[in-house]
Amino acid sequence: FEVKGKKRGKPYNWNTIRSRLAVVKQAIQWECQVCDLECPPFPSVDFYIPPHWTDKRERRLASDEESRLYDQISNRKNNSLPWKMLVTLALETGARLQEMVLMEWCELSLDDQVWTIPKNHCKTRVTRHVVLSEKAREVIQTLREHKVKHSSRLFHTIRSPLAASQAFWAITRDSKIEDLHFHDLRHEAISRMVASGK
Repeated sequence: FEVKGKKRGKPYNWNTIRSRLAVVKQAIQWECQVCDLECPPFPSVDFYIPPHWTDKRERRLASDEESRLYDQISNRKNNSLPWKMLVTLALETGARLQEMVLMEWCELSLDDQVWTIPKNHCKTRVTRHVVLSEKAREVIQTLREHKVKHSSRLFHTIRSPLAASQAFWAITRDSKIEDLHFHDLRHEAISRMVASGK
């Protein structure tokens, strides 16, 4: 399988391949129905997938990696505060990168206790409500102190989720942290929540 994604030339995740093949299958079935044709059997691709391709990623932060991450962010010449806040919010909420980068002030309750993520920002296209921890609320307050009138976004200095993903890759590279994706912070956050009984 030599299917390459746009992101640093790495293969697509199996879930991405499976979802796209499902769309292809539906398109074939729809076309057959429109043309009044018998729909051909759609072959299962599981047989052709290499072993362990579907294994879920379980990357966690090692004991010193979180501090190394923050140290490297602090060494950035500009834009270090939003990045510290972004990483902290990720570890406190388990939210996805896109949800946080696109986060707007109107999504927060009046007391900053609840963050309502609109469906158009969610991967699942379903609105979610996230109860914010005390530390997450402190992040919100810090960002509020740096709020600008011309933008409705909390992380207005980070252009887009793609730009954030690329910048995070550079941060991990410079801090000598191997094979850490921003999405791994979501797994880390959820693991910590489970361990603490939240």
